[in-house]
Amino acid sequence: LAVEAEWKTIQEARCRLGEMLFWGLLKVENPERMGCQYVTIQGFNSLDDSRRFPRWWKIEKLLGVELDEEALMQRTMAAREMLYTDTYEIVDFEGSATPDVDIARFGYFQPAEGREQEYVNAEKQLAAPYFRQVMEINPALKMWGLTRLVSTTASSRSHKYRIFHLLESAKMPSTDEEKTELGEKVQALQDKSSTDTNWNELRTGAGGGPLKWV
Repeated sequence: LAVEAEWKTIQEARCRLGEMLFWGLLKVENPERMGCQYVTIQGFNSLDDSRRFPRWWKIEKLLGVELDEEALMQRTMAAREMLYTDTYEIVDFEGSATPDVDIARFGYFQPAEGREQEYVNAEKQLAAPYFRQVMEINPALKMWGLTRLVSTTASSRSHKYRIFHLLESAKMPSTDEEKTELGEKVQALQDKSSTDTNWNELRTGAGGGPLKWV
């Protein structure tokens, strides 16, 4: 965590320089299920931007300090084991992240053979508008998104798509009455939005789980 705090300062400078959109450190709630304890996530305007190296001299100038890149890398490698790196592209989304977002939920899915476009269309035409309405009745849900796996350094991958939800825990219902009321509203929306689409035929779940922003 101390090493990541050092990186946070550097990544914040990169955001201010326009090299990247955001950086975050998330703690996995169920490490056994997801196979790791922490996730660092970076957002970029393009795939080309994601492949560019940090401009250290500009970062140093912006921060007004001299950075020892080699020493920082040594501390980083000694503090944690990098398991793999996944790169995703945004396919569709609803809502937007806010500074108060502190929970993320990831779900990994593999489309049925020969039905990938049908699956993507269902996410865009059915799931996206549904979650747009969920956000109207659940102030805790800030964003829903569908992402496609572009590349990975993992030895194997059982999914091609990742769905994410971003939430603000402070706005989640706290009393039993509030939870019941929200549950009834969501159920009514599900009943209203129900279609003949069989999601289990379109896709297979490949894990996932909740994460908390550090």
